[in-house]
Amino acid sequence: MPQLQEFNRSNAARMRFLVDTLIRISRVKLITRGIEQAPDRSTIFVCNHFTRMEAILLPYVVMTKRGILSRSLTAQYVFDAFPEDFMAGLGSVPLELANRDDLAVKSLLSGECWIIFPEGRMVKDKDVVEGDTFRIHDGDVNLDRPPHTGAAVLALRARSALELFEEFAKKHRLENIFDLERLEDLRVTLVPVNITYYPLRVDETGLSRQVERLVGYLESVNLSDQLIEELKVESSIFSPGVEIHVNFGEAIDVKDYTKKVTPASVFTPAEEFQRAPPKAV
Repeated sequence: MPQLQEFNRSNAARMRFLVDTLIRISRVKLITRGIEQAPDRSTIFVCNHFTRMEAILLPYVVMTKRGILSRSLTAQYVFDAFPEDFMAGLGSVPLELANRDDLAVKSLLSGECWIIFPEGRMVKDKDVVEGDTFRIHDGDVNLDRPPHTGAAVLALRARSALELFEEFAKKHRLENIFDLERLEDLRVTLVPVNITYYPLRVDETGLSRQVERLVGYLESVNLSDQLIEELKVESSIFSPGVEIHVNFGEAIDVKDYTKKVTPASVFTPAEEFQRAPPKAV
């Protein structure tokens, strides 16, 4: 099984400088609430996704406000736009990485934190409730579907794996060998994060014109049409007078929910796994 690349603090410092400079030049007001209470170990920050900017902004906020270097799931075409080693050193993990979910669970149990955008296709439609259930219209496949639940499944897998190991260790008297007291203190938590922008539409600025020039250059180096279009649309967010609000909700301890699920509901039997390794979505 492949391993996740270690964090590169030099890369993190460069990215922090880049975002600091962008915020200072654009005179955007970045406001965060509730992050002080967020756990700094074995936590998945579950964020709404309005623009691709959040893929950079959220790790920046978590790092600068809480001192956490976090991993995040990243679309492949973003990796295509930047040096792969640079992105990997920041903690970015490709969506298509083999054994991605197993690596994420292993990472959570080691104490690392993750940032996941369950709706990576960027939900911008307010009509997301049908009757008494959540429904999302997915333009990629032109159908209505339930919201993705992969972040919750990963958290349940991590906590369930820990509990299964604790049960095995106690049964065979392995507590001292594996330092079970330390494992019992490990909490796996989910922290909901809501990002909003005000105003959503701004006039053309000097920064947006500079981005247009940058896009002209990017088009010459064969980046994907999707990434180029999103850069054009989203450049106006970093404009004078714009406020970016990042609100962190109360941490949810996954332990409170594992008693409601069975191992079979979050893990796949070995014979089935070999035929088609599952991924949380």
